[in-house]
Amino acid sequence: MVRLPTLLTNLKARHLSDQDLLDDLSTLTDMLNEYTSSQTTYDEYASEVLAGHLHWSPPHRDANFWRENASKIITEN
Repeated sequence: MVRLPTLLTNLKARHLSDQDLLDDLSTLTDMLNEYTSSQTTYDEYASEVLAGHLHWSPPHRDANFWRENASKIITEN
């Protein structure tokens, strides 16, 4: 799953002419974005840090996650 965003970006950058494929890529990107935003929580991040098993997964690469939680991470550090 970690490589999926990069793969979708690379595929979308190609000059593809198959409209069904373009639609599917767009749908997959939307689904991934929705999943990422719904799975990104500070508690999930904190539990991974405390367990010593931080996974640099798509939710943790989400700019909204960092924007919303950066100050909380700094103050609780």
